[in-house]
Amino acid sequence: MSLSHIELAQNTITVLCDEAYSINRYGNTIKEHAGFTEIRSGEKLVGIKVENYLSKKEKFGLQAEEAFKNILEKNKIPALHIGQGPRGVDYSSVLKRDNKARRPDFLVSLPDLGTIFIDVKCRRKVSFFDDVNKYFYLENEEVEELLNLQKNLLIPVWIAFIDEGAIFRKSNVIFETVSIKAIDTYRQQVYSKYPDVRFYRVPTELVTVQKPNEHLCFSIGANQHMGWVQKYTDLYHALFRITKEHINHTIRECEDSTEEEILNKLMAKLGEIILKPEIKHVISIQKRSQDIVEKGGKLRLRGEQKQGNE
Repeated sequence: MSLSHIELAQNTITVLCDEAYSINRYGNTIKEHAGFTEIRSGEKLVGIKVENYLSKKEKFGLQAEEAFKNILEKNKIPALHIGQGPRGVDYSSVLKRDNKARRPDFLVSLPDLGTIFIDVKCRRKVSFFDDVNKYFYLENEEVEELLNLQKNLLIPVWIAFIDEGAIFRKSNVIFETVSIKAIDTYRQQVYSKYPDVRFYRVPTELVTVQKPNEHLCFSIGANQHMGWVQKYTDLYHALFRITKEHINHTIRECEDSTEEEILNKLMAKLGEIILKPEIKHVISIQKRSQDIVEKGGKLRLRGEQKQGNE
């Protein structure tokens, strides 16, 4: 069966051969199976249709890309939708393997900035303890990969964040944009004071809120005054200290629990504030310092092992 046509819908992919596409795209016979459908012309298999091939996270990401694409169209901004997964174009092994660069979602041309890459991120916001604000975040590895992309292709990289809750509720689409350069400057300043951070909350001082029904505006962001950088550094210190206290309390409270069980209990309590990988990271730090020991897959605090298990 020679390939002629791939048709992509929101969460459906259809692959058709020459015969199915030129004579009848959907064949003469459709035979449904669990998760996919055969498309036949007589007895000959001429195509296959796969539904629900995206995970929930991938589906939200795709919807976010479509929403941002609509904004670009509305603002008459010329763009290439590079995309991810089966919808996206491939990129070279030099970028992917040798330089560990991340593929963006759009290549756009803006009157004031020129040509830039935009990577759309659909994710929930998190917070700090004793902080009413919520923030989008980037993992350290994501920042490095986007910086590598910018360095190797010499094209500035920007992030467009959208709350996954807005995608789920299909409410007003509001993006927050920021350059990867601004995030990296902030990241380096925080790292110099507190190197244990792995997930960087993006300060509200850096992002530009793209309001519905208004023209896109790509602002370079506020000057990174040491005053507010220090504020966020202090918030990270408190985040890790209080998370450690919650971990220790939960281990005492739930004796003979695995790490995954501890993580799930903490996420049920702290999920609006912190990410699961962040809790896991704090546990790993405590393991390295031997404040937490693991025996038989169960977590215990040092000096608090049960009698007879020494």
